[in-house]
Amino acid sequence: MTVVDRARTYMAQDARRQQLLDLGLHLFGARSYDEVSIDDIAREAEISRGLMYHYFGSKRGFYLEVVRHAGALLLENIQPDTSLSAEENLRVGLEGFFRFATENAQAYLTVLYGGLGVDDEVGSVLDELRTEIIDRMLVAVPYLESSPLIDSLARGWLSSVETCAQRMLKVRDVTQEELINYLGSSLLSMLSMVLAHNGQPMTDPWHTSIERAAEALVAAEAAMRKP
Repeated sequence: MTVVDRARTYMAQDARRQQLLDLGLHLFGARSYDEVSIDDIAREAEISRGLMYHYFGSKRGFYLEVVRHAGALLLENIQPDTSLSAEENLRVGLEGFFRFATENAQAYLTVLYGGLGVDDEVGSVLDELRTEIIDRMLVAVPYLESSPLIDSLARGWLSSVETCAQRMLKVRDVTQEELINYLGSSLLSMLSMVLAHNGQPMTDPWHTSIERAAEALVAAEAAMRKP
């Protein structure tokens, strides 16, 4: 087999693997983990059980890769652009998050935020995904240095985003635009308050801190725009 032939074989195998992951996203999005068997997957994919085991080792291994695949697809929708302002970047990121959740509703609800979510390995994959989402969102605010406080606030905020997206998909009594506006402004407000206090404890009344945060945000944005 020539180098070109081997390259074509690897490309074909990779394409087949991606097709299987897309199928897994569909199957585990429509049914629970326990309701999907290796036989079901192989039959839907029109391949042998042996080939499934060759690619993924087990049903559990396949499921973990499907979760990673779903996470990668979600991240494709969250691409920070440092040429934009913090507010514009956060809006684009949130729009991407909600776009993925809406276009892949069942997979979002059951694969990323359901299924075996309490399992340690799946939980670890989802934690890595959340860390990457937070990192991408915080790129939008380049004038803030990372800290335990910022990380805690950002993780709490992301939990709110996930909960709002799940409720929107299930109940549909609040619009996506409303959620994006309030969630985006809430993160920007929290981060601006951290910026305004410059690492010091927040001892002012909350309404005073909000006023200081707005001033600090305007000043930081203006500084970023200077040549």
